[in-house]
Amino acid sequence: MMNNKLIQLLRQETKANLLKLFVGFIIIGVTNALVLVIVHDVTEAQGLDVINFRLLMLFVLCVATFCYTKRVVNIWLTTHVQQAILQLRLRILDKVRSSRLMSYEGLDRSQLINALSENTLVIVEGAKYFGEGVPAAIMLLCSFIYVGVISKAAMVIVAVCVPAAAVVIWALNRSIAEDLNTAMHKEDEFLTAFHQLLDGFKELKMSRRKSGDLFDNYLSRCSKQAKDLNTKAAVSVVRSDIYNYLFFYLLLASMLFLLPKLTVISAGETMSITTILLFLLGNGTVFVQALPNITKTDVAIGNITRMEEALDDLEPPVDSSLANPWLPEGDERDIVLRNLYFSYAGPRDQSFSVHVDHLTVKAGELLYIQGGNGSGKSTLLKLLTGLYRPAVGSIEYGGTAVSMENLQYYRECFSIIFADFHLFDRVYGLEGVDAGRVEELLVEMQLSAKTSYAQGAFRNLNLSTGQRKRLALLVALLEDRPVCVFDEVAADQDPQFRKYLYEVMLQNLKRQGKTIIAVTHDDRYFHTADRVLKMEYGRLLDEQAE
Repeated sequence: MMNNKLIQLLRQETKANLLKLFVGFIIIGVTNALVLVIVHDVTEAQGLDVINFRLLMLFVLCVATFCYTKRVVNIWLTTHVQQAILQLRLRILDKVRSSRLMSYEGLDRSQLINALSENTLVIVEGAKYFGEGVPAAIMLLCSFIYVGVISKAAMVIVAVCVPAAAVVIWALNRSIAEDLNTAMHKEDEFLTAFHQLLDGFKELKMSRRKSGDLFDNYLSRCSKQAKDLNTKAAVSVVRSDIYNYLFFYLLLASMLFLLPKLTVISAGETMSITTILLFLLGNGTVFVQALPNITKTDVAIGNITRMEEALDDLEPPVDSSLANPWLPEGDERDIVLRNLYFSYAGPRDQSFSVHVDHLTVKAGELLYIQGGNGSGKSTLLKLLTGLYRPAVGSIEYGGTAVSMENLQYYRECFSIIFADFHLFDRVYGLEGVDAGRVEELLVEMQLSAKTSYAQGAFRNLNLSTGQRKRLALLVALLEDRPVCVFDEVAADQDPQFRKYLYEVMLQNLKRQGKTIIAVTHDDRYFHTADRVLKMEYGRLLDEQAE
Protein backbone atom coordinates (compact mmCIF):
# COMPACT_ATOMS: atom_id res chain seq x y z
CA MET A 1 0.00 0.00 0.00
CA MET A 2 2.86 2.40 0.81
CA ASN A 3 4.13 1.91 -2.75
CA ASN A 4 0.87 3.26 -4.14
CA LYS A 5 1.63 6.27 -6.33
CA LEU A 6 -1.05 8.38 -4.67
CA ILE A 7 0.55 7.77 -1.27
CA GLN A 8 3.98 8.58 -2.72
CA LEU A 9 2.55 11.79 -4.19
CA LEU A 10 1.10 12.84 -0.83
CA ARG A 11 4.34 12.00 0.96
CA GLN A 12 6.51 13.94 -1.49
CA GLU A 13 4.32 16.97 -2.09
CA THR A 14 2.70 17.65 1.29
CA LYS A 15 5.13 16.08 3.80
CA ALA A 16 1.98 15.05 5.68
CA ASN A 17 1.86 12.50 8.47
CA LEU A 18 0.33 9.59 6.57
CA LEU A 19 0.15 7.53 9.76
CA LYS A 20 -2.87 9.62 10.77
CA LEU A 21 -4.54 8.77 7.46
CA PHE A 22 -4.09 5.03 7.87
CA VAL A 23 -5.12 5.15 11.53
CA GLY A 24 -8.30 6.84 10.32
CA PHE A 25 -8.80 4.15 7.67
CA ILE A 26 -8.38 1.46 10.33
CA ILE A 27 -10.88 3.15 12.65
CA ILE A 28 -13.43 3.42 9.84
CA GLY A 29 -12.98 -0.21 8.81
CA VAL A 30 -12.97 -1.60 12.36
CA THR A 31 -16.00 0.41 13.55
CA ASN A 32 -17.91 -0.69 10.47
CA ALA A 33 -17.03 -4.29 11.26
CA LEU A 34 -17.99 -3.79 14.93
CA VAL A 35 -21.43 -2.63 13.80
CA LEU A 36 -21.76 -6.00 12.06
CA VAL A 37 -20.67 -7.81 15.23
CA ILE A 38 -23.18 -5.85 17.30
CA VAL A 39 -25.95 -6.63 14.83
CA HIS A 40 -25.03 -10.31 15.08
CA ASP A 41 -25.05 -10.22 18.90
CA VAL A 42 -28.42 -8.44 18.96
CA THR A 43 -29.99 -11.05 16.66
CA GLU A 44 -28.51 -13.79 18.87
CA ALA A 45 -30.12 -12.17 21.91
CA GLN A 46 -33.58 -11.84 20.33
CA GLY A 47 -36.37 -13.16 22.51
CA LEU A 48 -35.39 -11.05 25.51
CA ASP A 49 -38.10 -8.63 26.60
CA VAL A 50 -35.68 -5.91 27.74
CA ILE A 51 -33.52 -3.68 25.55
CA ASN A 52 -29.80 -4.44 25.78
CA PHE A 53 -28.58 -0.93 26.58
CA ARG A 54 -24.95 -2.01 26.51
CA LEU A 55 -25.18 -3.15 22.89
CA LEU A 56 -27.31 -0.10 22.05
CA MET A 57 -24.69 2.27 23.45
CA LEU A 58 -21.91 0.37 21.67
CA PHE A 59 -23.89 0.59 18.43
CA VAL A 60 -24.40 4.36 18.82
CA LEU A 61 -20.72 4.82 19.75
CA CYS A 62 -19.52 2.83 16.74
CA VAL A 63 -21.80 4.69 14.33
CA ALA A 64 -20.79 8.08 15.76
CA THR A 65 -17.10 7.16 15.62
CA PHE A 66 -17.48 5.84 12.08
CA CYS A 67 -19.26 8.99 10.82
CA TYR A 68 -16.91 11.44 12.57
CA THR A 69 -13.72 9.64 11.49
CA LYS A 70 -14.96 9.22 7.92
CA ARG A 71 -15.69 12.95 7.74
CA VAL A 72 -12.28 13.91 9.13
CA VAL A 73 -10.39 11.45 6.91
CA ASN A 74 -12.20 12.44 3.70
CA ILE A 75 -11.67 16.15 4.38
CA TRP A 76 -7.99 15.50 5.20
CA LEU A 77 -7.51 13.42 2.07
CA THR A 78 -9.29 15.91 -0.20
CA THR A 79 -7.35 18.86 1.24
CA HIS A 80 -3.95 17.19 0.95
CA VAL A 81 -4.59 15.80 -2.53
CA GLN A 82 -5.57 19.27 -3.74
CA GLN A 83 -2.46 20.70 -2.06
CA ALA A 84 -0.29 18.03 -3.71
CA ILE A 85 -1.79 18.83 -7.13
CA LEU A 86 -1.20 22.54 -6.54
CA GLN A 87 2.44 21.92 -5.64
CA LEU A 88 2.88 19.62 -8.63
CA ARG A 89 1.27 22.06 -11.07
CA LEU A 90 3.22 25.06 -9.85
CA ARG A 91 6.51 23.18 -9.91
CA ILE A 92 5.95 21.90 -13.45
CA LEU A 93 4.82 25.33 -14.65
CA ASP A 94 7.88 26.89 -13.04
CA LYS A 95 10.10 24.38 -14.81
CA VAL A 96 8.36 25.14 -18.11
CA ARG A 97 8.84 28.90 -17.78
CA SER A 98 12.46 28.40 -16.65
CA SER A 99 13.41 26.09 -19.52
CA ARG A 100 15.44 27.19 -22.53
CA LEU A 101 13.53 28.32 -25.59
CA MET A 102 14.95 25.53 -27.75
CA SER A 103 13.99 22.97 -25.11
CA TYR A 104 10.49 24.42 -24.85
CA GLU A 105 10.07 24.29 -28.61
CA GLY A 106 10.68 20.53 -28.44
CA LEU A 107 8.00 19.89 -25.80
CA ASP A 108 4.78 18.08 -26.64
CA ARG A 109 2.31 20.83 -25.71
CA SER A 110 -0.72 18.53 -25.88
CA GLN A 111 0.89 16.09 -23.46
CA LEU A 112 1.77 18.94 -21.13
CA ILE A 113 -1.76 20.36 -21.20
CA ASN A 114 -3.26 16.91 -20.67
CA ALA A 115 -0.91 16.23 -17.75
CA LEU A 116 -1.91 19.41 -15.94
CA SER A 117 -5.64 19.23 -16.68
CA GLU A 118 -7.24 15.83 -17.33
CA ASN A 119 -4.69 13.83 -15.35
CA THR A 120 -5.09 16.03 -12.28
CA LEU A 121 -8.87 15.53 -12.43
CA VAL A 122 -8.28 11.77 -12.55
CA ILE A 123 -6.12 12.05 -9.41
CA VAL A 124 -8.85 13.93 -7.54
CA GLU A 125 -11.45 11.35 -8.53
CA GLY A 126 -9.11 8.47 -7.71
CA ALA A 127 -8.43 9.87 -4.24
CA LYS A 128 -12.16 9.56 -3.46
CA TYR A 129 -12.14 5.89 -4.44
CA PHE A 130 -8.95 5.37 -2.46
CA GLY A 131 -10.65 6.83 0.61
CA GLU A 132 -13.55 4.41 0.14
CA GLY A 133 -11.63 1.33 -0.95
CA VAL A 134 -9.04 1.05 1.82
CA PRO A 135 -11.54 1.17 4.73
CA ALA A 136 -13.74 -1.29 2.82
CA ALA A 137 -10.76 -3.69 2.55
CA ILE A 138 -10.07 -3.35 6.29
CA MET A 139 -13.72 -3.97 7.08
CA LEU A 140 -13.69 -7.10 4.89
CA LEU A 141 -10.58 -8.40 6.63
CA CYS A 142 -12.04 -7.82 10.10
CA SER A 143 -15.33 -9.44 9.11
CA PHE A 144 -13.62 -12.52 7.67
CA ILE A 145 -11.72 -12.86 10.93
CA TYR A 146 -15.02 -12.69 12.80
CA VAL A 147 -16.36 -15.44 10.54
CA GLY A 148 -13.38 -17.51 11.70
CA VAL A 149 -14.32 -16.81 15.32
CA ILE A 150 -17.77 -18.24 14.66
CA SER A 151 -16.42 -21.28 12.77
CA LYS A 152 -12.82 -22.33 12.11
CA ALA A 153 -13.96 -24.45 9.16
CA ALA A 154 -15.61 -21.37 7.67
CA MET A 155 -12.33 -19.52 8.07
CA VAL A 156 -10.56 -22.25 6.07
CA ILE A 157 -13.04 -21.80 3.23
CA VAL A 158 -12.50 -18.05 3.36
CA ALA A 159 -8.72 -18.55 3.33
CA VAL A 160 -9.01 -20.56 0.11
CA CYS A 161 -11.59 -18.45 -1.74
CA VAL A 162 -10.28 -14.96 -0.93
CA PRO A 163 -6.72 -15.42 -2.32
CA ALA A 164 -8.10 -17.08 -5.45
CA ALA A 165 -10.46 -14.15 -6.02
CA ALA A 166 -7.63 -11.69 -5.30
CA VAL A 167 -5.43 -13.26 -8.00
CA VAL A 168 -8.19 -13.04 -10.61
CA ILE A 169 -9.02 -9.42 -9.73
CA TRP A 170 -5.31 -8.48 -9.65
CA ALA A 171 -4.81 -9.91 -13.14
CA LEU A 172 -7.82 -8.00 -14.45
CA ASN A 173 -6.63 -4.82 -12.78
CA ARG A 174 -3.21 -5.16 -14.41
CA SER A 175 -4.84 -5.47 -17.83
CA ILE A 176 -6.99 -2.42 -17.06
CA ALA A 177 -3.86 -0.40 -16.17
CA GLU A 178 -2.19 -1.25 -19.49
CA ASP A 179 -5.29 -0.32 -21.50
CA LEU A 180 -5.78 2.95 -19.60
CA ASN A 181 -2.13 3.91 -20.06
CA THR A 182 -2.32 3.33 -23.82
CA ALA A 183 -5.67 5.15 -23.98
CA MET A 184 -4.17 8.22 -22.30
CA HIS A 185 -1.38 8.30 -24.88
CA LYS A 186 -4.02 8.18 -27.61
CA GLU A 187 -5.79 11.09 -25.90
CA ASP A 188 -2.52 13.06 -26.15
CA GLU A 189 -2.35 12.28 -29.87
CA PHE A 190 -5.97 13.37 -30.26
CA LEU A 191 -5.25 16.69 -28.50
CA THR A 192 -2.32 17.30 -30.84
CA ALA A 193 -4.53 16.74 -33.89
CA PHE A 194 -7.27 18.85 -32.31
CA HIS A 195 -4.85 21.77 -31.93
CA GLN A 196 -4.05 21.38 -35.62
CA LEU A 197 -7.75 21.72 -36.40
CA LEU A 198 -8.16 24.86 -34.28
CA ASP A 199 -4.91 26.57 -35.29
CA GLY A 200 -5.19 25.71 -38.97
CA PHE A 201 -8.90 26.31 -39.39
CA LYS A 202 -8.58 28.80 -42.28
CA GLU A 203 -6.12 26.61 -44.18
CA LEU A 204 -8.35 23.56 -43.74
CA LYS A 205 -11.34 25.46 -45.12
CA MET A 206 -9.33 26.00 -48.31
CA SER A 207 -8.60 22.30 -48.90
CA ARG A 208 -11.16 19.53 -48.55
CA ARG A 209 -8.44 16.94 -49.05
CA LYS A 210 -6.28 18.38 -46.26
CA SER A 211 -9.30 18.70 -43.96
CA GLY A 212 -10.41 15.14 -44.74
CA ASP A 213 -6.92 13.75 -44.16
CA LEU A 214 -6.68 15.41 -40.73
CA PHE A 215 -10.17 14.32 -39.76
CA ASP A 216 -10.15 10.76 -41.11
CA ASN A 217 -6.55 9.69 -40.45
CA TYR A 218 -5.83 11.54 -37.23
CA LEU A 219 -8.83 12.95 -35.36
CA SER A 220 -11.17 10.05 -36.10
CA ARG A 221 -8.46 7.38 -35.83
CA CYS A 222 -7.16 8.61 -32.48
CA SER A 223 -10.70 9.05 -31.15
CA LYS A 224 -11.71 5.55 -32.20
CA GLN A 225 -8.55 3.96 -30.81
CA ALA A 226 -9.03 5.80 -27.50
CA LYS A 227 -12.68 4.72 -27.50
CA ASP A 228 -11.75 1.08 -28.10
CA LEU A 229 -9.14 1.09 -25.34
CA ASN A 230 -11.40 2.86 -22.85
CA THR A 231 -14.24 0.48 -23.74
CA LYS A 232 -11.94 -2.49 -23.25
CA ALA A 233 -10.88 -1.15 -19.86
CA ALA A 234 -14.53 -0.48 -18.92
CA VAL A 235 -15.49 -4.03 -19.93
CA SER A 236 -12.68 -5.34 -17.75
CA VAL A 237 -14.07 -3.29 -14.87
CA VAL A 238 -17.49 -4.85 -15.46
CA ARG A 239 -15.90 -8.30 -15.52
CA SER A 240 -14.11 -7.52 -12.28
CA ASP A 241 -17.41 -6.46 -10.73
CA ILE A 242 -19.10 -9.65 -11.93
CA TYR A 243 -16.24 -11.76 -10.53
CA ASN A 244 -16.77 -9.98 -7.20
CA TYR A 245 -20.41 -11.04 -7.14
CA LEU A 246 -19.55 -14.58 -8.25
CA PHE A 247 -16.93 -14.78 -5.51
CA PHE A 248 -19.39 -13.78 -2.80
CA TYR A 249 -22.11 -16.07 -4.11
CA LEU A 250 -19.59 -18.92 -4.32
CA LEU A 251 -18.52 -18.18 -0.77
CA LEU A 252 -22.17 -18.04 0.30
CA ALA A 253 -22.90 -21.37 -1.40
CA SER A 254 -19.87 -22.91 0.30
CA MET A 255 -21.12 -21.81 3.70
CA LEU A 256 -24.64 -23.10 3.00
CA PHE A 257 -23.88 -26.43 1.31
CA LEU A 258 -20.22 -27.31 1.93
CA LEU A 259 -19.60 -26.11 5.48
CA PRO A 260 -22.23 -28.40 7.11
CA LYS A 261 -20.50 -31.36 5.40
CA LEU A 262 -17.09 -30.39 6.76
CA THR A 263 -17.95 -29.72 10.41
CA VAL A 264 -20.72 -29.76 12.94
CA ILE A 265 -22.37 -26.35 12.84
CA SER A 266 -25.68 -25.17 14.17
CA ALA A 267 -28.38 -23.62 12.03
CA GLY A 268 -27.95 -20.37 13.99
CA GLU A 269 -24.23 -20.19 13.21
CA THR A 270 -24.89 -20.91 9.54
CA MET A 271 -27.49 -18.14 9.49
CA SER A 272 -25.05 -15.75 11.22
CA ILE A 273 -22.27 -16.43 8.70
CA THR A 274 -24.71 -16.10 5.80
CA THR A 275 -25.99 -12.78 7.16
CA ILE A 276 -22.40 -11.49 7.54
CA LEU A 277 -21.52 -12.45 3.96
CA LEU A 278 -24.62 -10.76 2.57
CA PHE A 279 -23.72 -7.65 4.59
CA LEU A 280 -20.19 -7.76 3.18
CA LEU A 281 -21.35 -7.85 -0.41
CA GLY A 282 -21.75 -4.07 -0.50
CA ASN A 283 -18.29 -3.39 0.91
CA GLY A 284 -16.80 -5.96 -1.43
CA THR A 285 -18.36 -4.12 -4.37
CA VAL A 286 -16.97 -0.81 -3.09
CA PHE A 287 -13.49 -2.32 -2.83
CA VAL A 288 -13.56 -3.96 -6.27
CA GLN A 289 -14.90 -0.80 -7.95
CA ALA A 290 -12.21 1.27 -6.24
CA LEU A 291 -9.36 -0.81 -7.67
CA PRO A 292 -9.59 0.26 -11.36
CA ASN A 293 -10.01 3.88 -10.34
CA ILE A 294 -6.96 3.67 -8.10
CA THR A 295 -5.14 2.08 -11.02
CA LYS A 296 -6.27 4.92 -13.30
CA THR A 297 -4.90 7.34 -10.72
CA ASP A 298 -1.54 5.55 -10.77
CA VAL A 299 -1.46 5.86 -14.56
CA ALA A 300 -2.26 9.60 -14.37
CA ILE A 301 0.43 10.23 -11.75
CA GLY A 302 2.87 8.23 -13.87
CA ASN A 303 2.11 10.45 -16.89
CA ILE A 304 2.67 13.61 -14.85
CA THR A 305 5.88 12.18 -13.38
CA ARG A 306 7.23 11.35 -16.84
CA MET A 307 6.39 14.86 -18.02
CA GLU A 308 8.27 16.34 -15.08
CA GLU A 309 11.22 14.04 -15.69
CA ALA A 310 11.31 15.23 -19.30
CA LEU A 311 11.43 18.81 -18.01
CA ASP A 312 14.20 17.86 -15.59
CA ASP A 313 16.27 16.67 -18.54
CA LEU A 314 16.16 20.20 -19.92
CA GLU A 315 18.59 22.91 -18.91
CA PRO A 316 18.18 24.00 -15.26
CA PRO A 317 16.90 27.52 -14.52
CA VAL A 318 19.30 30.39 -15.10
CA ASP A 319 20.86 31.51 -11.83
CA SER A 320 20.98 35.31 -11.85
CA SER A 321 21.82 35.50 -8.17
CA LEU A 322 24.69 37.93 -8.66
CA ALA A 323 24.13 41.70 -8.68
CA ASN A 324 22.77 43.19 -11.88
CA PRO A 325 25.86 44.54 -13.72
CA TRP A 326 23.71 46.90 -15.80
CA LEU A 327 22.34 49.05 -13.04
CA PRO A 328 21.56 51.90 -12.91
CA GLU A 329 19.32 51.75 -15.95
CA GLY A 330 19.52 54.46 -18.58
CA ASP A 331 23.26 54.30 -19.26
CA GLU A 332 24.06 54.03 -22.95
CA ARG A 333 25.44 50.59 -23.74
CA ASP A 334 26.60 48.99 -26.97
CA ILE A 335 25.79 45.40 -27.88
CA VAL A 336 28.77 43.50 -29.29
CA LEU A 337 28.64 40.02 -30.86
CA ARG A 338 32.02 38.31 -31.47
CA ASN A 339 32.60 35.07 -33.40
CA LEU A 340 29.06 33.95 -32.70
CA TYR A 341 28.13 30.52 -34.04
CA PHE A 342 24.89 28.59 -33.65
CA SER A 343 23.64 25.46 -35.40
CA TYR A 344 20.36 23.60 -35.25
CA ALA A 345 20.76 19.91 -34.49
CA GLY A 346 20.03 17.64 -37.41
CA PRO A 347 21.61 15.68 -40.25
CA ARG A 348 24.66 17.43 -41.64
CA ASP A 349 23.11 17.93 -45.09
CA GLN A 350 19.98 19.43 -43.50
CA SER A 351 21.53 21.50 -40.73
CA PHE A 352 21.34 25.28 -40.65
CA SER A 353 23.74 27.59 -38.86
CA VAL A 354 24.14 31.26 -38.07
CA HIS A 355 27.64 32.75 -37.95
CA VAL A 356 28.38 36.36 -36.94
CA ASP A 357 32.06 37.30 -37.08
CA HIS A 358 31.57 40.69 -35.49
CA LEU A 359 28.62 42.98 -34.92
CA THR A 360 28.43 46.11 -32.84
CA VAL A 361 25.06 47.75 -32.30
CA LYS A 362 25.66 51.21 -30.93
CA ALA A 363 23.55 52.50 -28.08
CA GLY A 364 20.73 54.58 -29.50
CA GLU A 365 21.21 53.17 -33.01
CA LEU A 366 18.31 52.42 -35.33
CA LEU A 367 19.33 49.23 -37.14
CA TYR A 368 17.34 47.45 -39.85
CA ILE A 369 17.95 43.83 -40.84
CA GLN A 370 16.58 42.42 -44.06
CA GLY A 371 16.82 39.01 -45.69
CA GLY A 372 14.85 36.29 -47.39
CA ASN A 373 12.82 33.60 -45.70
CA GLY A 374 15.04 31.09 -43.95
CA SER A 375 18.07 33.39 -44.05
CA GLY A 376 18.45 33.28 -40.25
CA LYS A 377 16.99 36.63 -39.20
CA SER A 378 14.74 35.28 -36.43
CA THR A 379 17.49 32.96 -35.19
CA LEU A 380 19.87 35.93 -35.01
CA LEU A 381 17.35 37.88 -32.93
CA LYS A 382 16.96 34.94 -30.53
CA LEU A 383 20.74 34.76 -30.16
CA LEU A 384 21.09 38.50 -29.72
CA THR A 385 18.40 38.61 -27.02
CA GLY A 386 19.80 35.62 -25.12
CA LEU A 387 16.95 33.24 -25.88
CA TYR A 388 19.29 30.92 -27.81
CA ARG A 389 22.76 30.16 -26.52
CA PRO A 390 25.55 30.14 -29.11
CA ALA A 391 27.77 27.09 -29.46
CA VAL A 392 30.81 29.41 -29.53
CA GLY A 393 31.40 33.13 -29.36
CA SER A 394 30.44 35.87 -26.95
CA ILE A 395 27.97 38.70 -26.43
CA GLU A 396 28.87 41.88 -24.57
CA TYR A 397 26.52 44.54 -23.35
CA GLY A 398 28.00 47.80 -22.13
CA GLY A 399 31.44 46.22 -22.01
CA THR A 400 30.31 43.34 -19.75
CA ALA A 401 30.25 39.81 -21.11
CA VAL A 402 26.88 38.10 -20.98
CA SER A 403 27.16 34.90 -18.93
CA MET A 404 24.84 32.41 -17.26
CA GLU A 405 25.06 34.48 -14.06
CA ASN A 406 23.76 37.68 -15.65
CA LEU A 407 21.81 36.28 -18.60
CA GLN A 408 18.38 37.01 -17.16
CA TYR A 409 19.38 40.58 -16.34
CA TYR A 410 20.51 40.94 -19.95
CA ARG A 411 17.18 39.67 -21.27
CA GLU A 412 15.37 42.19 -19.09
CA CYS A 413 16.95 44.98 -21.18
CA PHE A 414 14.85 44.06 -24.25
CA SER A 415 11.31 44.72 -25.36
CA ILE A 416 10.63 42.14 -28.07
CA ILE A 417 7.96 41.53 -30.68
CA PHE A 418 8.71 38.38 -32.65
CA ALA A 419 7.04 37.44 -35.90
CA ASP A 420 5.20 34.65 -34.05
CA PHE A 421 4.54 36.81 -30.99
CA HIS A 422 1.94 36.05 -28.34
CA LEU A 423 -0.42 38.85 -27.32
CA PHE A 424 -1.23 38.70 -23.61
CA ASP A 425 -4.61 39.78 -22.31
CA ARG A 426 -3.08 42.13 -19.73
CA VAL A 427 0.17 43.95 -19.03
CA TYR A 428 1.92 41.37 -16.87
CA GLY A 429 4.94 42.35 -14.81
CA LEU A 430 4.18 46.08 -14.72
CA GLU A 431 2.77 47.72 -11.61
CA GLY A 432 0.96 51.00 -11.44
CA VAL A 433 0.22 51.20 -15.15
CA ASP A 434 -1.24 54.60 -15.97
CA ALA A 435 -4.59 53.90 -17.62
CA GLY A 436 -4.54 57.38 -19.12
CA ARG A 437 -1.20 56.68 -20.76
CA VAL A 438 -2.59 53.43 -22.16
CA GLU A 439 -5.59 55.25 -23.63
CA GLU A 440 -3.24 57.78 -25.25
CA LEU A 441 -1.23 54.96 -26.81
CA LEU A 442 -4.42 53.24 -28.01
CA VAL A 443 -5.28 56.44 -29.86
CA GLU A 444 -1.75 56.68 -31.27
CA MET A 445 -1.95 53.04 -32.42
CA GLN A 446 -5.39 53.74 -33.96
CA LEU A 447 -6.95 51.06 -31.73
CA SER A 448 -9.22 53.14 -29.48
CA ALA A 449 -12.28 52.08 -31.49
CA LYS A 450 -11.24 48.41 -31.43
CA THR A 451 -10.34 47.73 -27.80
CA SER A 452 -10.06 49.42 -24.42
CA TYR A 453 -8.06 49.04 -21.22
CA ALA A 454 -9.74 48.52 -17.85
CA GLN A 455 -8.81 46.79 -14.58
CA GLY A 456 -5.37 45.96 -15.89
CA ALA A 457 -6.58 44.09 -18.99
CA PHE A 458 -7.43 44.72 -22.63
CA ARG A 459 -11.12 44.17 -23.26
CA ASN A 460 -10.88 42.82 -26.78
CA LEU A 461 -8.10 40.78 -28.39
CA ASN A 462 -10.16 39.64 -31.36
CA LEU A 463 -8.21 41.87 -33.72
CA SER A 464 -6.62 41.62 -37.14
CA THR A 465 -2.97 40.59 -37.36
CA GLY A 466 -1.83 44.15 -37.95
CA GLN A 467 -3.91 45.44 -35.05
CA ARG A 468 -2.55 42.75 -32.75
CA LYS A 469 0.99 43.82 -33.68
CA ARG A 470 0.12 47.42 -32.85
CA LEU A 471 -1.24 46.35 -29.48
CA ALA A 472 1.98 44.39 -28.85
CA LEU A 473 3.90 47.53 -29.81
CA LEU A 474 1.87 49.48 -27.25
CA VAL A 475 2.90 47.03 -24.53
CA ALA A 476 6.54 47.31 -25.61
CA LEU A 477 6.33 51.09 -25.21
CA LEU A 478 4.86 50.67 -21.72
CA GLU A 479 7.74 48.37 -20.76
CA ASP A 480 10.14 51.24 -21.59
CA ARG A 481 13.26 49.08 -21.87
CA PRO A 482 16.54 50.36 -23.36
CA VAL A 483 16.58 48.00 -26.38
CA CYS A 484 13.63 47.33 -28.71
CA VAL A 485 13.65 44.33 -31.06
CA PHE A 486 10.88 44.21 -33.67
CA ASP A 487 10.51 41.34 -36.13
CA GLU A 488 8.35 42.36 -39.10
CA VAL A 489 6.13 44.65 -37.00
CA ALA A 490 5.40 46.78 -40.08
CA ALA A 491 4.05 43.80 -41.97
CA ASP A 492 0.25 43.60 -42.18
CA GLN A 493 -0.06 47.36 -41.46
CA ASP A 494 -1.93 49.75 -43.69
CA PRO A 495 0.26 52.24 -45.64
CA GLN A 496 -0.71 55.17 -43.40
CA PHE A 497 0.30 53.50 -40.15
CA ARG A 498 3.39 51.95 -41.73
CA LYS A 499 4.61 55.42 -42.72
CA TYR A 500 3.86 56.69 -39.21
CA LEU A 501 5.75 53.78 -37.68
CA TYR A 502 8.96 54.35 -39.64
CA GLU A 503 9.00 58.12 -39.84
CA VAL A 504 7.56 59.10 -36.48
CA MET A 505 7.36 56.33 -33.91
CA LEU A 506 10.78 54.72 -34.41
CA GLN A 507 12.36 58.16 -34.66
CA ASN A 508 10.78 59.16 -31.36
CA LEU A 509 12.17 56.03 -29.73
CA LYS A 510 15.58 56.84 -31.13
CA ARG A 511 15.41 60.37 -29.71
CA GLN A 512 14.59 58.84 -26.33
CA GLY A 513 17.91 56.99 -26.51
CA LYS A 514 16.44 53.58 -27.29
CA THR A 515 18.44 51.07 -29.29
CA ILE A 516 16.17 49.71 -32.01
CA ILE A 517 16.79 46.55 -34.03
CA ALA A 518 14.05 45.88 -36.57
CA VAL A 519 13.65 43.17 -39.18
CA THR A 520 11.98 44.68 -42.23
CA HIS A 521 11.67 44.40 -46.01
CA ASP A 522 10.34 47.93 -46.56
CA ASP A 523 13.24 49.23 -48.63
CA ARG A 524 11.42 52.50 -49.28
CA TYR A 525 12.01 53.34 -45.58
CA PHE A 526 15.61 52.15 -45.32
CA HIS A 527 16.71 55.80 -45.34
CA THR A 528 15.16 56.23 -41.89
CA ALA A 529 17.71 53.83 -40.34
CA ASP A 530 21.26 54.52 -39.22
CA ARG A 531 22.33 51.27 -40.80
CA VAL A 532 20.87 48.41 -42.83
CA LEU A 533 22.24 44.86 -42.64
CA LYS A 534 21.33 41.93 -44.83
CA MET A 535 21.10 38.32 -43.75
CA GLU A 536 22.00 35.60 -46.25
CA TYR A 537 22.48 31.93 -45.50
CA GLY A 538 23.06 32.62 -41.82
CA ARG A 539 25.60 35.46 -42.29
CA LEU A 540 25.32 39.22 -41.94
CA LEU A 541 26.24 41.59 -44.76
CA ASP A 542 26.40 45.37 -44.62
CA GLU A 543 23.78 46.44 -47.19
CA GLN A 544 25.02 49.99 -47.40
CA ALA A 545 28.57 48.83 -47.99
CA GLU A 546 27.56 46.84 -51.06
